[in-house]
Amino acid sequence: DDHEGSIIGETVRSIAPDDYGYVWIGTEEGHLNRFSPQKKTFEDFTSASGVPYGTSIVDIEKIGSRLWIATYGSGLFVFDPKACRTVRHYDLPSQRCMAVLETSTGHIYVGTMSGLYEYNSATDGFDFIDVIGNKFVHCLHEGKDGLLWVGTYGRGAGVLNMNNGFFRMEAVKDDIGLKS
Repeated sequence: DDHEGSIIGETVRSIAPDDYGYVWIGTEEGHLNRFSPQKKTFEDFTSASGVPYGTSIVDIEKIGSRLWIATYGSGLFVFDPKACRTVRHYDLPSQRCMAVLETSTGHIYVGTMSGLYEYNSATDGFDFIDVIGNKFVHCLHEGKDGLLWVGTYGRGAGVLNMNNGFFRMEAVKDDIGLKS
């Protein structure tokens, strides 16, 4: 095999450590690679991940001891790195997931091409965050103040206060950019 011991895939989209000393790497070509810092080797776990061949892995977030894998086209996968297998797959209204984030308060959010969703542990599903609307959510970040920053494709960035549900968009202007 030409790839033995090296990373499979040309475009790395996400990198996340696990609790067992490994680093997991997702690629745009849909490969899930595990890097061993001790051995300095890569192993391919693409088939074990359950992610369909060719489906882009765009984000990996370590939540608890599991890896939550956002894909562009096949929804969200929850992967157990100790057992090296997928333990849960979620279909969302938009299967084009772009970002997954666990906040400091334990809330889990998934940004998709058609909006933002929050994990609901009572239903083991996801609730649509209405205040954001159907914006293409490209990336997520929690600020030190606990506010959730929501980066969108073509519509700027927004700040969501989950305590009161207030959402404020900072629209991108062609000539001046975001307000500072």
